[in-house]
Amino acid sequence: MAAERKTLGLRRNPAKDEREQAFKRAALKFFSAKGYHRTTMSEIALEAGFGKGTLYWYWKSKEDLYFSLIEDMHREFLDLVERAAEREGNAWDKLFWLGREIIDLYYRDRDYCKLSWKMRAEELETFSPQHVERLYQYINRTKEKLQEIMAQGVEEGVFPPYDPYYLACMLMGLVEGMEIQWLEDSSSFDLRRAMDMAMEMLRAFAGGKAGAEAVSGGGKAVGAGRGRGGGVPEPKPADGGRTAKGKSAEPSGSAGGGGGASPEMAGVREKVEGGKPRER
Repeated sequence: MAAERKTLGLRRNPAKDEREQAFKRAALKFFSAKGYHRTTMSEIALEAGFGKGTLYWYWKSKEDLYFSLIEDMHREFLDLVERAAEREGNAWDKLFWLGREIIDLYYRDRDYCKLSWKMRAEELETFSPQHVERLYQYINRTKEKLQEIMAQGVEEGVFPPYDPYYLACMLMGLVEGMEIQWLEDSSSFDLRRAMDMAMEMLRAFAGGKAGAEAVSGGGKAVGAGRGRGGGVPEPKPADGGRTAKGKSAEPSGSAGGGGGASPEMAGVREKVEGGKPRER
């Protein structure tokens, strides 16, 4: 299945408009290396081999171009998590499949990983609230689908009867930590090996015998009755209940991942929702 996948962000009808793809490749190169504020539209156009006027025909601003790449990244990561949640099998099967697919994605599109962390270093309050809100939607949707897998694992006895929301956040934090280490020192840190070790640690956390029984189909449900009707616990809103009812990400499909909101992003969210800043 992985062999059928093309390069992230460049696989949507690449023959339809080569100029758009050339601009995206050039923009990714500069944004991932220099960040948003130090990159100019002129150097992107020059690298792509087209005029700056043509570049503005595709995107009205540098910010629009930047967030089109951010959306490509988060849509691809969300797509993997959604596919994992919808797969047949127990929670272990889904997590092992997802782990391998995420590592393939990272190695295939390293510049998108770099872009993700460059974005986190930017002052997000300087960007349009609409762009930041859309970013939140992808992050929240990713958490919700990962939470579903963890809730299934609790029900199957794969994991202890802990809150699936916290389990999902802890797992995302572990993956992001490995990603940072890999980006900083890829010559010494093998991300594939690290993911294999992380899965073994997760199995140990779950309890060797209980985890093995669940994988083989012999596990018993743990935590029954936590959700409505005694079934799988209901997922919490991915941002801890702050997301407005009815808001969700585009279902069409990280890095990107993303954890909880930073103080800066929380400030932008307050601006987006029109509310007054909370006392801290």
